This record gives sequence, C-alpha cells and structure tokens, in this order.
Amino acid sequence: MQRNILLGIGLVVLSGCGADEIASPGTGGNITINNPPASPPPPPPPATAAEATAAADCPFIADPQGLTDRGVISGPTGSYRLCQLPARFNRDSTLAFTAADAAVIYLIDGQVDVGTDGGPAADNSDGLEDTNVTLTIDPGVILAGLDASYLNVNRGNQIQANGTAERPIIFTSQQNVSGDATDTSSGHWGGLILNGRAPITDCLSNTATP
Repeated sequence: MQRNILLGIGLVVLSGCGADEIASPGTGGNITINNPPASPPPPPPPATAAEATAAADCPFIADPQGLTDRGVISGPTGSYRLCQLPARFNRDSTLAFTAADAAVIYLIDGQVDVGTDGGPAADNSDGLEDTNVTLTIDPGVILAGLDASYLNVNRGNQIQANGTAERPIIFTSQQNVSGDATDTSSGHWGGLILNGRAPITDCLSNTATP
C-alpha cells in the first residue's frame, strides 16, 4: 500500500513538467557550443625561378666583329654561355634577351667602346664627326664585367637600355655570377660611362680640354 502511494506521487510530479521545462542542473536552459573556426590552409610555397641552362652558342649581333664565345660559366643560378663584347661597336647593334633554357651573359672584358668619340662639338667644327652608333640592350639581358672592365659610350653615340620590373637589365661581375662574390666584395668591374657634351665648370686643370 505504501509503495503504491509513493509511485503515484512521483507520476504526478513528472506530469506537471513539460518537455521545455526540464533542464540539467546548472545549465539554466539550452546549451550552445561554439566550435573554433577551421584554420585556413597554409599558403602555397613561392615559385622558384628555373635554373638557367647555357645556350649552345652566342647570339648574332649586327656588328661584323660579332661576339666571342668564352665558354660556359656555372654558378648558384645555373649555367650561362659567356659571350664577350667586341672592343668597340662600330655599327648599331642589339644585345638580345635569351630565355633561361638558352642562357647567355654578355661579357665586358677591358674597355668596350660604343662608337668613336665625336668630340666636344655636335658638328664637325672640332675636326671630329659623330659616328652615331647605338647599342640597344633588351629587357632581361645580363652583362658581367671582369676586374676593371667598363662600358664606355662615346660622345655622339647612344645606349638604349630600357628594362622592366619583370625583366630588369642587370650589370654585375663575373665573380657574382659564379658565386665567388660576397657582401663585402668590391672592385670586380669598372662600370658604365656616359660621355656627354655638357660644360664642366669645376675643372682644376688649366690645360684641360672640353
């Protein structure tokens, strides 16, 4: 008799609660689970430049002297055909860009002149005539110098060298190409000289000519 009464009381208590009114102790209602967002995928590795492979021979230039094949040089970025420039360009010429699978480096060895000096006057009143030679360097071309070597553009002649962000024109040294240069290296090549006809006002020599 007593067992039946207790069971009846339990049923009455449960029947007084709806499904929405039953909660686990301490929750205070619905449970919200905030899962952390998924991690983004890692970025792809940067593309690496293809290693250069030396061209089979040197490109053509319009100057009949042509380029001298100095063999192949290898370094951290691959191998290149070394093509030495003539000592003087006497005719309009273009140093052409070649792709990485036919890589060329144009070598400056000693003094390399573009044309012959036309003197201080634009006409021939000084007894010298302009030779009007233009050396064109394509975007992406690499030129390397040896020791004190330099490229000298004489008066009355021109150089056209217009690189791009994607294909810059690079002047460097042969040691840098071969990987023998360091951050403290210097004096590996002489540079690029552009001779013009502007007057010089601070020359200290009384015997200097224009």
